[in-house]
Amino acid sequence: MPAIPQRPARHAERPARPPVRTAAVRVPAPSGGPSLPRSATPGATPRASARRTDRHGARAAMVALLALLFGAPAAPALAGEMTGATLVQPVFSQIVAIPAPEGFASAYEATQGANYIHELVPGDQDVEHWSQMITLTGTANAAANGTPDDLAARFAAQIGDGYWRACPASFAGARLAPPTVSGARAVFAGWLACGTAGRPDLSEQMTFVVMIGTRDIYTLQWAARGAPSDAPPPFDRALWAERLATLASGVRICDITPGEGPPYPGCTAR
Repeated sequence: MPAIPQRPARHAERPARPPVRTAAVRVPAPSGGPSLPRSATPGATPRASARRTDRHGARAAMVALLALLFGAPAAPALAGEMTGATLVQPVFSQIVAIPAPEGFASAYEATQGANYIHELVPGDQDVEHWSQMITLTGTANAAANGTPDDLAARFAAQIGDGYWRACPASFAGARLAPPTVSGARAVFAGWLACGTAGRPDLSEQMTFVVMIGTRDIYTLQWAARGAPSDAPPPFDRALWAERLATLASGVRICDITPGEGPPYPGCTAR
């Protein structure tokens, strides 16, 4: 499976979201991961025996992570109402429409080979200094090898692995009931958190949705930063279910209509 879209070097200090910007995914082969630093990986111990213990602990933690992500959803999906504008964007072989909640504005967009990323932040912030961020990613030609449900779960595991590697001591995660996404062949939703998101002065949490298109895989993420914590952040079920519902309220994947340009009424008028 292709790697999750990676953030350009000038933003390397931000964790990847599924974008995931810096998620160094290795599980089945995502930012939005989070905006977690590329260098955030568990540190090596100086002695060989300690290294072996560390590797065994890392494997055990990853087994727990995969069980968490593949387990039963932790919260029901909500209906949600969309406020603000809608971003409608061709992303490789299809068009993706996502809600842009009130107060958010486009801050960064790039295509690098088979990877696409688009980030939105509150209007008075930027991609280096933000309190919340919504990220759309696309990975071209990634939806061919496997069943849609399996692809969505594996891609979600990659995103979770990126977070876990950035903060193994303060990592938390939960699977959420996937929303209905028009045009998606399969959907996987979750919540991830780092008590220290690759830097000592911040924590980061996000809800994310993996969407399997006809040929490509898309992710939509809503991340928020907060005060740091040595312990895993608590899961605020109501808050993150509401944010997931807001994202899901206007997202859809549509086929491209030949000759049709912005605002792509064949997709937005449905």
